[in-house]
Amino acid sequence: MDFSLLQCIPKMITEEENNEIKRMPTKEEVNLYCWEIIEDEVWKMVRDFFSRFELPRYITHTNL
Repeated sequence: MDFSLLQCIPKMITEEENNEIKRMPTKEEVNLYCWEIIEDEVWKMVRDFFSRFELPRYITHTNL
């Protein structure tokens, strides 16, 4: 595949910015920026596990 045409597209972010975007987020960053989004699902999973002693299928299948 010829990627030479990509050279015509101006760079919009620096190499440093790109590296920052690609790095693994810290636990604190997830808590700060994502917790409100995932909070209900995590709570449901924990509640279901303790009330029925079962994990969602997508977790058990992932760990096989």
